[in-house]
Amino acid sequence: MNYDYEQTPVSKALFIGLFSGISATLLCLFYHFFFMLETGFPLSIIFNVATIIIASILLFLVVGLFYYWFSALKGGRILFILSFIALTLFCLFKTRGIVRSDNDIINVQFRWLLSGIIIIYGTCSFFLIPFLHKSKTFEENIL
Repeated sequence: MNYDYEQTPVSKALFIGLFSGISATLLCLFYHFFFMLETGFPLSIIFNVATIIIASILLFLVVGLFYYWFSALKGGRILFILSFIALTLFCLFKTRGIVRSDNDIINVQFRWLLSGIIIIYGTCSFFLIPFLHKSKTFEENIL
């Protein structure tokens, strides 16, 4: 697209965060749908369509800003990737201790649902955002 103005680094980071958030939202909604279809998980009050959509978009706008701040540093891209891999692994580790119900089966199902969403968010954060930032095709066609 032809614009009369130059894209600033902050706006580029926000657009990449927004696009990654939309991608993560779609992946999480598919995962949530198939997980609920397969398991019949009864406690979906935390992870429903509205919270997934709102949380993904807002979270990835912030992650896009973090990427902008990290990219200003020397070696910031690698530092960003390593930081978000570590954050994803830490969150996955912490899900092991979550107790959502008195029923052990429901607790295990909740941990699997949460772990899948964390993996989707983490992968979109540490892979998709740096990839899109370096992609000339994305910059020319979308931004």
